[in-house]
Amino acid sequence: MENLVYHYTDLKALDSMVQNDKIVFWATRYGYLNDVFEKIWAQDYIQSIIEEEVKEEGHNPKIIDDLIQRYPYIISFCDIPDYRNMWRLYCNDGFGVCICLDYCLLALCAKKNRFTEPATKQDYLEHVRYSSRKDVPDAIRFWKEKRVFDLNSDDPLDNLYPMSAFIKCDEYNIENEVRYARLRENKKVTLNPGLNTNSITSIPTEDTDGVKYRIRGKAEIVPYIEIEFPSEIIKKIIIGYGYKDEKFAKQYVKYILSKNPKLAKLDIECSQLNDMHNEKNIMK
Repeated sequence: MENLVYHYTDLKALDSMVQNDKIVFWATRYGYLNDVFEKIWAQDYIQSIIEEEVKEEGHNPKIIDDLIQRYPYIISFCDIPDYRNMWRLYCNDGFGVCICLDYCLLALCAKKNRFTEPATKQDYLEHVRYSSRKDVPDAIRFWKEKRVFDLNSDDPLDNLYPMSAFIKCDEYNIENEVRYARLRENKKVTLNPGLNTNSITSIPTEDTDGVKYRIRGKAEIVPYIEIEFPSEIIKKIIIGYGYKDEKFAKQYVKYILSKNPKLAKLDIECSQLNDMHNEKNIMK
């Protein structure tokens, strides 16, 4: 299981991912994920840095929200296979699959997009850095030292935005999250002092091309984009422990994978937690 990451999801999502010649993931817009604080904490700190820089330049700052409203789109993975916490959180307590993916191939896809198409795609694959609110500056410092976000050498502030996508409240550390992030709002923000007021204005830069929407729950509208990967990225499927008929569940997963010739013979295993789960139900 070395060099793999894991995506826990339901069978309906797996069916939408598997296409005849590729794998398609839905990447959710940052700000619509399960931790509402990650957006606030990291971007509040980024704004404080911007304000300090503006003051040093002698302007009377009026920072417009557009300056920091630059949302990456996120695909979430975990670095632990067959993990009960993830089965419970994302697969209705074992009713779903754990998709095992090649971490190195994911990293190559991110690097290729980041350096061959920087005008349209800025992709990153990194482990999430868990932090309390007071330790966000330390988390930013950690990413600066790693230098994985130094895409824009002309504007260090520009590199802070993708960093913020990999900082999360430490209450979520049980998820052991690895993220694939695509920064869509990637045009450089321009600051202009007002002619009369000496205030700061900014130009909105959000790239909405290809953004789609889905309904979550009863009424929440969630923006997402589709990110394509080569079929070889999937190495194995683990079926959740919730299914009474493991053989039937395995046949159904095979049926989904048969849409893609490269996945037709993929290894399909059942969760090692099956016996524990069934034993628990018998005792009830």
